[in-house]
Amino acid sequence: MKTVKCSKCKNVCVPDGITTGYGINQQNKKVCFDCCAKEDKKRLLNSKIGDKFTFYYSGSCISNWPGTFKIPVQYVRNNGHNWYGVKRVDVWFTFEGLKFWGLHVGSSHQLITVTRIKG
Repeated sequence: MKTVKCSKCKNVCVPDGITTGYGINQQNKKVCFDCCAKEDKKRLLNSKIGDKFTFYYSGSCISNWPGTFKIPVQYVRNNGHNWYGVKRVDVWFTFEGLKFWGLHVGSSHQLITVTRIKG
């Protein structure tokens, strides 16, 4: 198996038998999971009101795909959706003084759209 090095920190990305040990960032470069967390944090901190991000929702926190970046949610509201039988969950959280709202629709996945809000 070919060794893959992180394009940011140059450490070797170690597969765990399930994953490759790296993600692909917005510049299409291979990045280790620790650097994925640093990039996700930086994206949130540099965001403007209205910017949107896709993360994962586990019921108590927002995380990136490898789970190396997690933010606890502070408020959750379970709702119905205008599609019959579809579940909607709204969440709010603060990250380093910045306010965010997340919307998760459906129950067959964990994807959540997070939006920076005024606050």
